Amino acid sequence: MFERFTNRVKKVLDLAKEQKMLKYKFLRIVCLTIASLGIMLTSAYSQSVSITSPESGVSVSQGRTLEISVNYQSEKSISKLTLSVDQDVVASAEITPPSTSGIYTFSLDTGGISVGSHTVTVVAYTTKVGVGHLIVVGRDNIRINITPPLVEVEDLLRKLQANYSLIQDMKAKTTSSCKLDSKTFGEVDHSILHFKAPDKMKIVAYATEEMKEIDNIVIISGQKMYAIQKGMEEFEEVDLLKETGLTSAQFSQMDLCYKTDEFINNHNLEMDEKNSDLSKSIYAIDAIPKTPNALYSKLKLFIDYEKGLLVKYKVYKGENLREAMEVKKCKKIDNLAWLPTSILTTAFISSGNFETIEKYTETELNIGIPDSEFEPRVE
Repeated sequence: MFERFTNRVKKVLDLAKEQKMLKYKFLRIVCLTIASLGIMLTSAYSQSVSITSPESGVSVSQGRTLEISVNYQSEKSISKLTLSVDQDVVASAEITPPSTSGIYTFSLDTGGISVGSHTVTVVAYTTKVGVGHLIVVGRDNIRINITPPLVEVEDLLRKLQANYSLIQDMKAKTTSSCKLDSKTFGEVDHSILHFKAPDKMKIVAYATEEMKEIDNIVIISGQKMYAIQKGMEEFEEVDLLKETGLTSAQFSQMDLCYKTDEFINNHNLEMDEKNSDLSKSIYAIDAIPKTPNALYSKLKLFIDYEKGLLVKYKVYKGENLREAMEVKKCKKIDNLAWLPTSILTTAFISSGNFETIEKYTETELNIGIPDSEFEPRVE
């Protein structure tokens, strides 16, 4: 009898276990179904609102207004949109009347957002009928990068002036090589450059890389240029004003580095944000002479604000690009001033693109070069 009772108890326990397993399986299926449904709903909702502009990763200078365009589409009528920066709601928009699709643009003032990377999120809501509660039906987000505030044009030019004001004179070895439409043109030139602020320069070119025999000398002193060829009994003098078609005032106004006030006063200056690279502190400026001159109608200048260095320029005459320069490498010389160590200059001429690559080595600053070094004379 005891054995029969024991068997009945076992059957009851086995049945209970089986029912428990069935219940567990049922609950597991329900949970998985809910989870799957949740994923599908989340996926559907995430597509109901999207930030169409700007693209994620965009950079904008602090203080500028960033336009954020939103496209929403849902089976449920959207009644409200919110805009958040790092989870803090900064703006909202009531959609009246509620709509299942549409476009909305937020204007985000970045003045109060710290420099660095941030997450911008847009959330779409629908209003539950009869209750009035808001229900989230979709969201989207992008990353934006806030860069330091955009500096004024004059501040950029003053930074350039400050860097070059540290240079009273300079001496360097240079090599230059040329190409015409990517084909080697001529031989590599080797020379020694002397410079004295603000407007004296002397280039001594040598016949070979050993730099023992002088081939020619070019001296620029203010508005005059002197050319001395090997074997000549006298030097050739060139009037740069007559050669360029500039007036004395125009010639002086072109000096960005040492006569900055004159440059600023005689050009219409405008920041070109589109071509600036704020992530690298490189700002583009358009400079148009107030009085037309024979050399250019517009300059596009690219200045590295951190270094105070002109890293690129473009020279236009009318609509035509005449010349372009780009600093390929630069260095802080003697822990004092930033200067190029490699420059690519391109002249756009009728026969093709004429490229010159100049490299500077063994640069010395402020070594006391006398004015007599720039006086023309035949050896």
